[in-house]
Amino acid sequence: MNLNNSFNTSDYPGLYQTADKASVESQNNYMLGIGLYLSLLIAASVCSLFLGDSTSLAIIAALIFVATLFISILLLIKRYDKAWYNGRAVAESVKTITWRYMMHAEPYQNPNDSEARVVFVNDLRQILEQNREFDQIFTGDTATTEAISKKMIEIRALELADRQKVYINDRIDDQRAWYYRKARFNKKKGFLWFVLMCVVQAGALILVLVRIAKPTWNIYLPIDLCIVCACVALTWTQTKRFQDLSTAYSLATHEISLIREACNAAPNEKELSNFINDAENAFSREHTQWQARRHT
Repeated sequence: MNLNNSFNTSDYPGLYQTADKASVESQNNYMLGIGLYLSLLIAASVCSLFLGDSTSLAIIAALIFVATLFISILLLIKRYDKAWYNGRAVAESVKTITWRYMMHAEPYQNPNDSEARVVFVNDLRQILEQNREFDQIFTGDTATTEAISKKMIEIRALELADRQKVYINDRIDDQRAWYYRKARFNKKKGFLWFVLMCVVQAGALILVLVRIAKPTWNIYLPIDLCIVCACVALTWTQTKRFQDLSTAYSLATHEISLIREACNAAPNEKELSNFINDAENAFSREHTQWQARRHT
């Protein structure tokens, strides 16, 4: 194999990099907006503990609710979540056809590279045309605009055995490692947020029992604050969907492991092409299911 280094994200077509960047930025903006909204709700609840006759705290509380209203309207107008999903869909579509092109898989199995190149560029154009209405995906960043990078050309020119190794190392193993890391990350985060929610709920229960046991105590117990914090923890958990993603990513990891074993049974171009298409269909299926879960 005559490659200097592994295939990485900078070697994908410019459309992939634009869509990927827009998707990541939109996801960060969406999660930031939700996080600020929930944090402001907690801040408003804290203000209510000491509000009394304080005009200053009343003004602060009012400003907090104005800020939450602004964030709600901003999220509704900007639709960062939609740009996130659509950008990821474009990026994954480009990634799939890129690997099919480099591996000589259908519909790019034509030994005439110029003809295969035309088909590939037409497919990129079709992806672009299908997503022109999602203007948030295209940010105007034209730093990388190559439709076919030098590394793509190098990999496509390799012998079958070498291309097979590249696919195993830089596609299958890379995907498996990514899903494995994400499965562990979401499982850990889901557990931590579940524990936090249980602790806050337990705190609210204890305060309620104290109020029942000592009804004459002239002490304000922050029961409302605990309830708000519990609701915030639940909302954040539902937004991030830690458990759903942990399960989905874990299943994807196992499925990719099975796909990797099947790759060794592709001794010729036709069988390798069939395997590549089956593998990419599996990757696309997982991503489509992920998108469906995000929209439910």
